[in-house]
Amino acid sequence: MITADNVLDACRLEVAPEQHRFVSPVARSLAGEQGRGYGRFAVGAVNEEIRRRGGTVSTVTWKPGEGGPEEFHLGLGYRKRGLTDDGEYLGDLDLAAA
Repeated sequence: MITADNVLDACRLEVAPEQHRFVSPVARSLAGEQGRGYGRFAVGAVNEEIRRRGGTVSTVTWKPGEGGPEEFHLGLGYRKRGLTDDGEYLGDLDLAAA
């Protein structure tokens, strides 16, 4: 079971290199369960870890486009701050205020 205490360790799990083509990374698998709260939980757990380590800002990037994760990130309180050199949106969340 994935919990706030183990989500980062779970996301670090990897299969052997020769098996990468058969298995999605854990983070992708959790994100593939859209609408069930896993993404919100994972982002919250990562943000708690950032706070624990003394950080005050969480940063995300996403590709623009219909059906993309923009609404998800904005709904969590991230603010668009511009574009990266790769043309992705850059967003941040002030963890001190959140």
